[in-house]
Amino acid sequence: MKLKEIQNGSLYYNKQRKRVERVISNNISNSRVLTEYHKRSEKTVQLKHLRKATDDEVNKYLNGKRGFFGRLSELFCL
Repeated sequence: MKLKEIQNGSLYYNKQRKRVERVISNNISNSRVLTEYHKRSEKTVQLKHLRKATDDEVNKYLNGKRGFFGRLSELFCL
Protein backbone atom coordinates (compact mmCIF):
# COMPACT_ATOMS: atom_id res chain seq x y z
CA MET A 1 0.00 0.00 0.00
CA LYS A 2 1.26 3.47 -0.83
CA LEU A 3 0.96 6.60 1.29
CA LYS A 4 -1.16 8.42 -1.30
CA GLU A 5 -3.73 5.59 -1.05
CA ILE A 6 -4.15 6.03 2.74
CA GLN A 7 -7.02 8.31 3.78
CA ASN A 8 -7.38 9.91 7.20
CA GLY A 9 -10.41 8.60 9.08
CA SER A 10 -10.55 5.34 7.11
CA LEU A 11 -10.30 1.90 8.67
CA TYR A 12 -7.39 -0.41 7.87
CA TYR A 13 -6.44 -3.84 9.15
CA ASN A 14 -3.12 -3.84 10.99
CA LYS A 15 -1.51 -7.19 10.11
CA GLN A 16 1.06 -6.85 12.89
CA ARG A 17 -1.45 -6.20 15.71
CA LYS A 18 -4.20 -8.31 14.07
CA ARG A 19 -6.95 -5.71 14.46
CA VAL A 20 -8.75 -2.92 12.62
CA GLU A 21 -7.48 0.60 13.30
CA ARG A 22 -8.45 4.08 12.12
CA VAL A 23 -5.81 6.24 10.42
CA ILE A 24 -5.77 9.66 12.06
CA SER A 25 -2.72 11.14 10.35
CA ASN A 26 -1.02 10.15 7.13
CA ASN A 27 1.69 12.81 7.21
CA ILE A 28 4.06 11.34 9.83
CA SER A 29 6.61 10.21 7.23
CA ASN A 30 6.76 8.55 3.81
CA SER A 31 6.45 5.07 5.31
CA ARG A 32 4.50 5.51 8.56
CA VAL A 33 1.02 6.70 9.58
CA LEU A 34 -0.60 7.39 12.95
CA THR A 35 -3.50 5.11 13.90
CA GLU A 36 -5.86 4.80 16.84
CA TYR A 37 -7.88 1.93 18.22
CA HIS A 38 -11.32 3.01 19.49
CA LYS A 39 -9.90 6.44 20.43
CA ARG A 40 -7.73 4.86 23.15
CA SER A 41 -4.29 4.05 21.88
CA GLU A 42 -2.37 5.99 19.27
CA LYS A 43 0.57 4.32 17.53
CA THR A 44 2.63 4.86 14.43
CA VAL A 45 2.44 2.04 11.92
CA GLN A 46 4.54 1.15 8.92
CA LEU A 47 2.53 1.08 5.70
CA LYS A 48 3.64 -2.47 4.96
CA HIS A 49 1.60 -3.65 7.97
CA LEU A 50 -1.68 -2.13 6.74
CA ARG A 51 -4.32 -3.27 4.28
CA LYS A 52 -7.86 -2.07 3.68
CA ALA A 53 -10.31 -3.56 6.15
CA THR A 54 -13.02 -5.81 4.72
CA ASP A 55 -16.71 -5.01 5.21
CA ASP A 56 -16.95 -7.73 7.85
CA GLU A 57 -13.93 -6.37 9.74
CA VAL A 58 -15.37 -2.84 9.61
CA ASN A 59 -18.70 -4.04 11.00
CA LYS A 60 -16.98 -5.91 13.85
CA TYR A 61 -14.91 -2.80 14.65
CA LEU A 62 -17.99 -0.57 14.69
CA ASN A 63 -20.05 -3.01 16.77
CA GLY A 64 -17.20 -3.48 19.27
CA LYS A 65 -16.99 0.28 19.68
CA ARG A 66 -20.52 0.40 21.01
CA GLY A 67 -19.98 -1.21 24.40
CA PHE A 68 -22.15 -0.65 27.48
CA PHE A 69 -21.40 3.06 27.84
CA GLY A 70 -21.84 3.64 24.11
CA ARG A 71 -25.34 2.15 24.20
CA LEU A 72 -26.13 4.02 27.42
CA SER A 73 -25.15 7.35 25.89
CA GLU A 74 -27.35 6.60 22.85
CA LEU A 75 -30.32 5.92 25.10
CA PHE A 76 -29.93 9.18 26.99
CA CYS A 77 -28.63 11.22 24.02
CA LEU A 78 -25.38 12.06 25.80
